[in-house]
Amino acid sequence: MVKNKIKEIKRKLLLLVINIFYNLEKNTKSILIFLLFFEILGASILFGMWKVLGGFGHIIFLFAYLLSLIAFIIFLIKNLKYHNMKVVLFWLEKLNFKSINPLLALKDKPVNKFVSTEIWILHKKNTTENLKNLKYFFPKLSFDKQDPLKLRFLSFFLLIISCYWAIQNNTIKENTLGLFDIHYKKENVENYIIKGWIDPPFYTNLPQKYLKIDSQIEEEIDEQLVPINSELNILIDTKNKNF
Repeated sequence: MVKNKIKEIKRKLLLLVINIFYNLEKNTKSILIFLLFFEILGASILFGMWKVLGGFGHIIFLFAYLLSLIAFIIFLIKNLKYHNMKVVLFWLEKLNFKSINPLLALKDKPVNKFVSTEIWILHKKNTTENLKNLKYFFPKLSFDKQDPLKLRFLSFFLLIISCYWAIQNNTIKENTLGLFDIHYKKENVENYIIKGWIDPPFYTNLPQKYLKIDSQIEEEIDEQLVPINSELNILIDTKNKNF
C-alpha cells in the first residue's frame, strides 16, 4: 500500500513537471519576446539613454517606456496560452500508446451503480498494468526556430555590459530611479551643458569617474573622493554664440 502511494506521488510530480515544460514549450515565442523586451529595456535604462535629450526628451523616453510596457502586456494577454493537465496527459499517452489511455483512465468512475464490481476491478487492474509500460517524455525547449539569429544572446550580453558600466560609474540608482524624477527647467539665453569627469593616475588602475553637474542648479555640489594627482576634465557646450 505504501509502495503504491509512493509511486502515485512520484507519478504526479513527474506529470506536474512535464505540464510546466509543455506550457513553456508551447509559449516559446512569448517567452523569447519577454526576454528580449526586458533585456533591451533594462540595458537602455542602466545606460541612462533617457538622459540624452534632457527636458522634454526625458518625458518622451518615459512615455515611450510606459507605452511599450502596456503594449507588451497586451501582447502577452493575447498570446500566452495555458494547457491544462488533461491536454498534457493526452499528449503523453499519444506518444506511448495507440489505442489505450491509462493516465486518463485513472480518473474513471462507474457510470452507474449497476456496473459489475468484478469488471470494474479488472478495468482498474489493467490500467495499473498499462502504467508500468508508460515512458515519460519531456518537451524540448528551444528558441532557435523563433530566434535563428541568436538575438537573445546579443541582448543578454548588452544587459551585462550595461550592468557592469552602471556599477563601475555608480549610476544604477540614478539611472533607474531618476527615470521617474522629472525636473522642469526654465530656458534662458545662456542655457548650456556641462560635462565633467575625473581621470585617476595611471598607477591606480581606477576607471574614470563621471561627475553629476547640473548647469541649472547652482546650489548642487557633487563631492568626490579621488586619489592625489587626479585630473579634472570639464566640457562646456552651449548654443549661445556669445557665450
